[in-house]
Amino acid sequence: MISRTTPSGFALVPVVWLLAAILVSSATAQSKDTRRASELAGMKAQDWHVKGWLNSNPVQLKDLLGKVVLVRWWTAGCPFCLATAPSLNEFYEQYHSRGLEVIGFYHHKSGEPLGPERVHRLAKQLGFKFPIAIDYD
Repeated sequence: MISRTTPSGFALVPVVWLLAAILVSSATAQSKDTRRASELAGMKAQDWHVKGWLNSNPVQLKDLLGKVVLVRWWTAGCPFCLATAPSLNEFYEQYHSRGLEVIGFYHHKSGEPLGPERVHRLAKQLGFKFPIAIDYD
C-alpha cells in the first residue's frame, strides 16, 4: 500500500481507512435503528403509571390517542433544559391547539432528596404550561 504523508509527516492513507470504517459503522448502526423503528411503528404503546402530576390532571395514554406527543425529560441544573425551555414553551403554545401534546417528566439526578415542591417551583420558573409529572423511576 502506498502511503502519502503531510508536510508534518502524518500518514494520510490510514486516516482515510479509519474514516471509511467509521462511516460504514455509522451507516450500519443507523440501518439497525431504522429497522427497529419500523418494527415499533404501529404498535400500541404500553400504558404508563405515573404519579405526581404537578400542574394538570393525570394524563393517560388513552387521552393522547391520535395526537402528536412530545415527551421532554428534564432536571434541575441542566443547562440544556434551561436553554431550551423558552422554545419548548413557545412550541407548545403555538401548536397545542392543532393537536400537539407536550408532556414534561422531571427526572431527579441530584443526591439530595426529591422534593415535589421544589420541582413545582422549577417548573413555574421555567414557565411550563404543559403537563408536568415526576419520574420517580
